[in-house]
Amino acid sequence: MSQDVDAGPSPQSAAEPGLAAWVTGMLTVLAGNADAEVPCGSCTACCTSHQFIHIEPDEAVALAAIPSAVLFPAPGRTGAGLLMGYDEQGRCPMFVDDQCSIYAARPRACRAYDCRIFTATGVAPDPDKPRIALQVSRWELGSGRPEDVDVRQAIDAARAHLARTQDAIEPALRPVTSAQAAVVALLLSRAYLTEAPDGRLTLAPLDDAQAAAALRRILESAVSR
Repeated sequence: MSQDVDAGPSPQSAAEPGLAAWVTGMLTVLAGNADAEVPCGSCTACCTSHQFIHIEPDEAVALAAIPSAVLFPAPGRTGAGLLMGYDEQGRCPMFVDDQCSIYAARPRACRAYDCRIFTATGVAPDPDKPRIALQVSRWELGSGRPEDVDVRQAIDAARAHLARTQDAIEPALRPVTSAQAAVVALLLSRAYLTEAPDGRLTLAPLDDAQAAAALRRILESAVSR
């Protein structure tokens, strides 16, 4: 592997959870009720991989910490959100001396980012993000428990439904990046699951019409934010 693709040492594998546990936690993160806790080790791939960072209008702390010169209006959004771009090397402009210079004030998108979503959903990172792809290849999410098997089947069903219907989704709602597709697949997988009395997620029957309705709710909610 050439050095320009090397994202750094492997993440901390000892902290890798089972698939079902990770999905439950990530759904909480995506709902805005927690920050992602990723055992990154010294990996900085997400900060150095040509990522556009969306910043919501209500993120006053992040907006105050980021120079206006590196922000521009987010296209195709109904709100007044902004995007932060990257430098000529693909690095976030807030990535200084190999670390985030505004970590305590980092945007919500950064707080929610967890590259294990690619591992969980089976969606490959975009081709222009080899550093992220390298780290994704190193993750393992345990799949030995019964609930892990059910969650895996739900994710596979959600990803397959999204792939089958992708071309029929109107452009304004259609996921554009691999990261967006992975998030949508994960959110949709929840519709294929029900919570047992003991709190365990188990597979639930879902026909194509129900899946299509759930997918549309997810996409409309994403665009309206």
